[in-house]
Amino acid sequence: MTDQDNARRSVRSAKLERVLVPVDGSPASERALEYAAHLRPERIVLLRVEVDEPVGPHVDPADPYERWRRDHLSTVMNELESLARSKAATADVVEPKIRFGNPADRIMAEAHDHDLIVMGATGKGAAGRLLFGSVADRVMRNAITPTLVVRTNGDEAEIRPPARVVVPLDGSELAERALPMATRVSAALSIPIRLVRCVGMDEVLHTVREARRSGDAELFESSDDPYKLGQERANREAEAYLEAVPERLGVAGQNVTCERLSGSAAFELLWSLQEDELVVMTSRGRGGLQRWVVGSVAEKLVREAKAPVLLVPVGRAGMESE
Repeated sequence: MTDQDNARRSVRSAKLERVLVPVDGSPASERALEYAAHLRPERIVLLRVEVDEPVGPHVDPADPYERWRRDHLSTVMNELESLARSKAATADVVEPKIRFGNPADRIMAEAHDHDLIVMGATGKGAAGRLLFGSVADRVMRNAITPTLVVRTNGDEAEIRPPARVVVPLDGSELAERALPMATRVSAALSIPIRLVRCVGMDEVLHTVREARRSGDAELFESSDDPYKLGQERANREAEAYLEAVPERLGVAGQNVTCERLSGSAAFELLWSLQEDELVVMTSRGRGGLQRWVVGSVAEKLVREAKAPVLLVPVGRAGMESE
């Protein structure tokens, strides 16, 4: 099935069906739940992972530790149910669930049949850098399910629903794999899409070197600076690419706007993003010229952007049945 077929199918079945929200009692996870409810899924699964193993069949029920443990799990379930009523009332169904084991591993295992994981991550300092090495970090890097990270800095500002979906593109097929999920969210919430392509120094130099490699003398026979001519060509190519994307991938007519930015992708996106936008991008892009791996543009946005970031793992478009 082509990306265009996937995109069109996403519009027909726009509403998210199952969203997994791991919660651990922290304000960050509660704010992630609030954001998940704004996405209007059919079902939100509230997941609490306990490190201990479940009680076995031959455990003495009179053992003091086991009595405490049963009481603790009962308290946790009551907390989940209370959280569901207070923070996710707009969802059609909210299902509390307790599982046992390593938190990151259990989250990824439970999410295999879900459309999306929504996680809160705590920031610190002026740059809002995430406390990496956390569960959110492991899930974001390794999950095969698209993962939306809602970064918080301990503030109590209202969690607002997304007003626009932003999709950074670098011209690669891999980056375009974020589009089916982006169109699905856009259609489900009736919000516009902004496609963004950044043309920075690396891309201009790539254009100049490709012209030299291919024997294209146009950039080198003029009295103008080859870099300036390469920049003009790279800008034209980026704009032509953006204009062709909506129709080619089946998202034309969905209130899609296209924008070319000049400069480093990470910095231009950080500067232009607004708090009420939702970034949807793949965790890897072109390779070589601009690699959108966690550790590069995607990681910088997750760490520092005003807006939440939804990462679609390479290898899936974020919505196909598996």
